[in-house]
Amino acid sequence: MRSLILSFFLLSTLFLAPLSVQAQEPEAPPPADAAEGAEAVAEEAGTQEAQGEDTEADDSEAEDAEPADLFGDSIQVNVVNVDVYVTDKKGNPILGLTEDDFEIFEDGRPMEISNFYPVENGRPVGEDGVVVQEEVVPGLPQHLQPVEVPEDQRLHLVVFIDHFNIRPFNRNRVMRELRQFLTTKLRPEDRVMLVSYTRSLKIEHPFTSDPRVISGLMTTLEKKTGSATLADSERKQVLEDIDDSDSEWNALARARLYAESLTNDMTFTINALKDFVDSLAGLPGRKAILHVSDGLPMVPGEDVFHYIDNKFKRTVALTEAFTYDLSRRFDQLAAQANANRVTFYMIDAGGLRTYSHIDASNRGGPGRGPFIDTINISNLQNSLHYLSNVTGGTAIVNRNRVLPALEEVSNDLRNYYSLGYTPPHAGDGRLYKLKVKVDIKGAQVRHRESYRDKSVETTMAETTMASLHFDYHDNPLDVKLDFGDPVKRPRDNLYTVPVRVRIPLSKVTLVPRESTHEGRLRVWLSALDDKGRTAPVQEAPVPISIPNDEIDRAREQYYVYTIELLMRSGGQDVAVGLRDDLGADTSFVSRRINVG
Repeated sequence: MRSLILSFFLLSTLFLAPLSVQAQEPEAPPPADAAEGAEAVAEEAGTQEAQGEDTEADDSEAEDAEPADLFGDSIQVNVVNVDVYVTDKKGNPILGLTEDDFEIFEDGRPMEISNFYPVENGRPVGEDGVVVQEEVVPGLPQHLQPVEVPEDQRLHLVVFIDHFNIRPFNRNRVMRELRQFLTTKLRPEDRVMLVSYTRSLKIEHPFTSDPRVISGLMTTLEKKTGSATLADSERKQVLEDIDDSDSEWNALARARLYAESLTNDMTFTINALKDFVDSLAGLPGRKAILHVSDGLPMVPGEDVFHYIDNKFKRTVALTEAFTYDLSRRFDQLAAQANANRVTFYMIDAGGLRTYSHIDASNRGGPGRGPFIDTINISNLQNSLHYLSNVTGGTAIVNRNRVLPALEEVSNDLRNYYSLGYTPPHAGDGRLYKLKVKVDIKGAQVRHRESYRDKSVETTMAETTMASLHFDYHDNPLDVKLDFGDPVKRPRDNLYTVPVRVRIPLSKVTLVPRESTHEGRLRVWLSALDDKGRTAPVQEAPVPISIPNDEIDRAREQYYVYTIELLMRSGGQDVAVGLRDDLGADTSFVSRRINVG
């Protein structure tokens, strides 16, 4: 994603002035708009002020504030959720398991399970082992009956169509079955998004709870071209060039050019996937990506180097092939997915493939045959298997009809066990290995193989970005966000825009001191413009100090934190994350503004 520069600083010492706050009725929450926006660029100023008739600051109050020993540590309760899929040898889900049937290990050390959330047929199972049944709505089919789902268990499903690595005929055949899957298997509480990739990533439609919208948009994608057809022509040409080569070195030179081109293309693809996976980090709940392609080569050009080795015998071709090995990049992508609770379901739209060497249009030199084609197919599918296995999903390969396999994906989405535990560390940023064991004979167990222990700061920044990009809101602190009048700067046509974060003090944890009640808040802020440019998330501390004789009145008021952003004209989205460090409560809100 293209980025902007967003910075801010405090203009003065900030505090709640005594006797300056009047009782105030809570304001109506500002409307949230999912439209894109906000190029907040540069310098910015922050001020906090009391809301009331007298807003004059008294710097002497701030100087009398007691030292920051109260704020030495933030409360962080870190629970790791691991979604576990348990099936028999035929792939059928094994239901009815209890917490006692599971063991979970972090880096080989057993962990105590603190949270256990079993789901059967899309419905949570109660402590008595009985599936929770909400009130039945007459006339609705079973899969559309309402279910109350906690936010940390809600499904976000992404349909990712990789135009750059697919043939149009294969894509369209698979998408017809995908549309049937979306309209019959998703539930009202699920959210689904459509994304396409053609050398750059495009969100065709943001998350919606109406899969029919996504299904309709997928029909329009059938008119797009697919670049894998061009890749077929390039592969055919390089094999013919090797046939015509009179020496190993000439053949290797041609193979290197081909492999370097493929490697460059795959680097763009992997980086786009990594960026997108990172953008999902702040969304709570389960996240799954249905990735549709004709395969992603793990070692670009591997089959071509094998062809050279077959033709010339005893060459260095196979050693050269490892120069282009992208395993490490796929490792990084899988680690990013696991860190962000994203599961890959990789669909090979190529289905049951035919060998290219039997095509009458191919000349087929010495050594050309099923062995080279098998290497090519395996190379394209190895990455699909790897990403699926490591993140707890499945790969759908060698199937002309994917709908039956999508039924297995549906089983994962509707039948699973979520295990939670509290690790003996908090926010160290390290990657930890996960292992879940089930004491059931013949059970097949799948889950993500690792997670990253993220700090509070990282989690807050990621969720602020999720609020910005995906219209995610969670506001237990009842934070309100509004804007002052933009003021145009004549020298550069930019606008100074006051952004006000209103925080009801009744929701804030305030600790009594000798002469004051004190709290510690932190604000995270980012912005997005209509061109998709995002400002890096910035963080600012918001210490609060209220004289003891004012505390009762203050609890009825809003504490206002004002930030002045420098913005270009146009539609903007601004997102704010707020954390009460003493109470460990958080809120995330966003709002749109049209500047100029």
